[in-house]
Order: sequence, then C-alpha cells, then structure tokens
Amino acid sequence: MQNRQYNLVLYGLPIQHEDQFNPYPLVERVFESLQVPAAEIRDAVVIRRYNLVKVTLYSLRYRRHLLTEAARLRKRPGHFSKVFINPDLTYDERRRDKALRDLVKDTARANPDCKVFIKDKTVLLRKSDGSITDVPLSTRHVNSGHSTSDLRASGLNSLLDNSMDTTEFSKKVNTKRGGSRNASMSAGNNLN
Repeated sequence: MQNRQYNLVLYGLPIQHEDQFNPYPLVERVFESLQVPAAEIRDAVVIRRYNLVKVTLYSLRYRRHLLTEAARLRKRPGHFSKVFINPDLTYDERRRDKALRDLVKDTARANPDCKVFIKDKTVLLRKSDGSITDVPLSTRHVNSGHSTSDLRASGLNSLLDNSMDTTEFSKKVNTKRGGSRNASMSAGNNLN
C-alpha cells in the first residue's frame, strides 16, 4: 500500500485522452512555475475516470510548498489559472474536510466582524479584540455525509442506540425491511 502523504492531485490540466499520453511534461511545467524542481516528481499518473493527475513526490517539504503556493496558480493569467492542486485524501478525509469548510462558511456568515479559519483540523474564530476561540462542530456538519445519519433517517434509531452484536443487528434490520429474502423465498416454496 502506497503512502498517500507524498501524493498530490491536480485537477484542471488539459489532459489528452490518448492511450500513450504522458502527463509528466505538463506536471513539470506546473511545478516549475511554482519554483519546484522537476527532479522532485517521483511519478505522475493520469486517472481518466476523474479527469485528474495523481503526482507522487520524493519530499514532503515540496509537497507542503506546492499546497501553500497553489493559490498563486489561479491568480496568474495563462495556462494554469484553472489548475487546482489538492492533497490526495481518502473518502472519509474528504468528507471531514468538507464539514470543516462548511462550518467555516456558516460561522463567517454568522460573525461577519470576525475572522474564521482552520488550523490543525480545528475551526477557530478570531474576534475583533484579538481573542481566539474554538468553534464546536455541530451535528449538522458532522452528519453531512453518508454515515450513521442515513441509518437514523431510515428509522433505525433504536438499532444505533442499543448495544448489540452484529447478528442481532442484522436480524432487526431484516425485520425492519420486511423480513429476510430467504424467509420469503421458503414461504413461497411451501405453496407448491
């Protein structure tokens, strides 16, 4: 399993959909525009399904540098103004980051005279007097993805709140859904 901490994902590159397309020269030009040597690129792979390029670097230092300088690409006119550089995250990490960004937006709207920002995966609020406080994650932001909120919405609150083993859980879920498939099949077979 490859370590994701050395990976970056580039969106918005003009990817050609040829079988032998090599993204390396294009990625090299983007990195050189941000003062990162091309020798730091270990690998560059096109993921056509999502129209992105996954880049693996040799150094975490240059990865951090690229992520901090990525906003400069959008401010420059030219080829790379629509290129976005993001860290390679798992699905759960992307959901968590989305919840944090949503909390920042909501908090900034509610407190227009304060500065709201994320530091070390925590949302902070800097008031006009200079004091900084944590902003607690609300249940709306935590449950914004597909997690236990889907089960709660489907009426399985009692199953989530009670502690039980997995066989008991699956029996109750099958009962809530109208019985198991095998039970209905065997009932149908008895009619013949």
